Amino acid sequence: MIITDHLFVDRSAPHRSTAGRYRLPMRTTIDWRAQICQFLSLAPESSDDVIMEALEDAAEKLEEADRLATEESHPYDLTPRYQVIHTVRCAVE
Repeated sequence: MIITDHLFVDRSAPHRSTAGRYRLPMRTTIDWRAQICQFLSLAPESSDDVIMEALEDAAEKLEEADRLATEESHPYDLTPRYQVIHTVRCAVE
């Protein structure tokens, strides 16, 4: 039995006409290098060193953004933020 992308095809069973019953997924080759270059706005012919440096820079920016987001969600200054606009004082009789 061969497992292919969540599709089970039993190769040991006698050959039957199953053209409409089982459809093997199409194999698509993805040029990951070109996709990464496009994502990082680099030329497709960039060297491996340039791509790795750009990936490291992107990772640092993501870590910094994550750190800032964490800081904003947990502020260090916990004093209440309010402003008194009107006050009412009652006289004691």
